[in-house]
Amino acid sequence: MSNHQTNTPLLPLSADGVRVIALSGYGDIGRNMTIIETERSLIIIDVGVMFSDGELPGVDLIISDYTYVLERLDKLEGIFFTHGHEDHIGGAPYLFRDLVDHGMTSIQAYGLGFTRSLLNGKISEHGLKGSVDLHAIQPGELVELTDVDVEFFSVAHSIPDSAGIIVHTGLGALVHTGDFKIDHTPILGQTTDLARLSEVGDSGTFLLCSDSTYADVPGMTPPEESLRATFEQIVEAAPGRLIFATFASLISRIQLIVDAAHGTNRKFFLSGRSMLKATKYAQELGHLNTDQNLFMNVEQFRKNTDDNIIIVCTGSQGETNAALTRMANGIHQQIEIRPGDTVVLSSNPIPGNEKAVFRNINRLVELGANVIHNKIANVHVRGHAAAEELKLIQRIVRPEFILPAQGEYRHLLHHRTLAAEIGMTDENILVGTDGDVFDFRLENENADGPVRTVLEMSSRIASDYVYIDTHRNRISNSSSIEERKELSTDGLISLRVHVSEANHSRKVAIRVKSIGIDYPTEDLQVQIESAANNLISSQEGGISQQVLETLLEDELTRSLKLLIPQRPELFLDIFFTKQ
Repeated sequence: MSNHQTNTPLLPLSADGVRVIALSGYGDIGRNMTIIETERSLIIIDVGVMFSDGELPGVDLIISDYTYVLERLDKLEGIFFTHGHEDHIGGAPYLFRDLVDHGMTSIQAYGLGFTRSLLNGKISEHGLKGSVDLHAIQPGELVELTDVDVEFFSVAHSIPDSAGIIVHTGLGALVHTGDFKIDHTPILGQTTDLARLSEVGDSGTFLLCSDSTYADVPGMTPPEESLRATFEQIVEAAPGRLIFATFASLISRIQLIVDAAHGTNRKFFLSGRSMLKATKYAQELGHLNTDQNLFMNVEQFRKNTDDNIIIVCTGSQGETNAALTRMANGIHQQIEIRPGDTVVLSSNPIPGNEKAVFRNINRLVELGANVIHNKIANVHVRGHAAAEELKLIQRIVRPEFILPAQGEYRHLLHHRTLAAEIGMTDENILVGTDGDVFDFRLENENADGPVRTVLEMSSRIASDYVYIDTHRNRISNSSSIEERKELSTDGLISLRVHVSEANHSRKVAIRVKSIGIDYPTEDLQVQIESAANNLISSQEGGISQQVLETLLEDELTRSLKLLIPQRPELFLDIFFTKQ
């Protein structure tokens, strides 16, 4: 939910004040970015991206408006990443580029090992190697800055090396959970560090920014381990080739597939650029435990003639260029779907992707594959906390205020209800949306009373969508996108008029082209030429180009209303010659 509202005034920060800016990801899925600011320090938690939903022609990615940060470069001390999913790191290279263009020569960025590897690949692709210092941090390690100290703590999620962040301030701790769930039997051994969160709760937490993605789901999220039996049954029962489609970064899921095939003599083939990259990083960091020769390369796969193979690929969300989609369309370079193949979609469709996912399923079935997905078998679990987990974290941390984060607006409201159920007062539950600013400070009501943290004021800054066309590697403005949408629905008519005058006579040549008009092309051209000729012929004496253009536009608009329901864009090209 992007807010396009006018900024409201910000007060100067007091010496003990802390400003929290819900810049983006508060009211929509993606573009996760939170700014923490004090009198002398400014840090950023996550710089995510949102993918276009197909309703924005020419737009591939949507990032955040970083103006607030660019105006305060002298205070920016670090950018901290909770984990390596695109909605948390995908916008990083664009922010880094803006910082460099505004004169910043040394950008300090922090994340755990797997996150750092993914970021390192991005900054290399964008030519930013010499401008960004990427620090690999361990949970519990403290980054000391001017006004604040920053600490990572381990969380369970669907990607290795996920973390939450504790910002130690003069008001106490600010806890940002990042994406998390509570999984006591994790495949990769990484749990959510409830003990550390309890310690932080004991020492005093003034604000909890908590994942809200599944706040509307009751109960607890099932552990990843609950999939093991299903995967073993599928591997055992499949008569031929197995194709597992999942997220490239879901290394624990890949490990489960490898474990399920242990002792079957099946070989593995990985397909998809992001899949190859993620598994390479995971193996280097010790997150993926496999035999050295388990994964075949392309040449080995091409030479293989038997069906004792498991293919692990991208495309579980129906992405246009992903490996599984290319298989379903019969255009994959190495893999052709055969009758008897078993395809497992180990994911849930992200809202908005359902149509593409089921289009792929139908095509795969038509090609003879047996398709297994989460509606018919237990082949996926979520990576986010459900309602009871969110309430447990709040009980452990015991914050003075809570700011639901990372979700659509309905998720934030559900999280507000959960917070109230366990005793937090309404005024301390801050439902912020993109661009909301919260200023906190210490208050001592009287000399003998305790000092407490209060919300000094709420305000707002710009948090508009910034549209990226990755093919041209440039920003598209909203007006051009609206024009493209209009052209896509109403079409285009181009009219070229040549008026030649000689010896008090006038000749007119007209050329008409139309695109996307729901009317027979030749008939439409005849109608437009006739209307234009009649108008020009009715004009006695001399007529200027500008006047003729205005008259033609009015006449053609009137005529087209009688012919078609669309309101096409008109392009008039009029020129005169005299002999």
